[in-house]
Amino acid sequence: MRRLSTIIAFLMFQSSFYSCNTSSKLIYKYKTEKVNISVFESSKSEPRLNRYEFYVKVDSSSLCFYYIFNPNNIYKLYENNTSLVYSLTYENKPMVLLNNLDTFVLDLASKYIDSLGKKNLQFRKGSTGFMEEIRGH
Repeated sequence: MRRLSTIIAFLMFQSSFYSCNTSSKLIYKYKTEKVNISVFESSKSEPRLNRYEFYVKVDSSSLCFYYIFNPNNIYKLYENNTSLVYSLTYENKPMVLLNNLDTFVLDLASKYIDSLGKKNLQFRKGSTGFMEEIRGH
């Protein structure tokens, strides 16, 4: 059941994110020489975005990826490989440990989620890393 909800959430995000009608409000932008981090709140007027009202885009010279926050979990997906989605886990043996950038971004996002009163969204507290959720062909 969790896998099915992950697939549905991923497909909804992917289809609406790349749609021209997607409207998001930039909440915060963090820039360094090597990476740009943008924190967004999705428009409530878009019914298909209700499952992920909040996301973070991380853009560097070599990679672009997203952290998607929803009530059930936090997901990470890469722009250059949309067939692969990672789900934040709290288990002892994650497939991929949290790195410094993950920790920074997730803590930053938690700060803004909290300031916006988004009590229904997941936080990273106690998380250990990511598990692979969806693998394409």
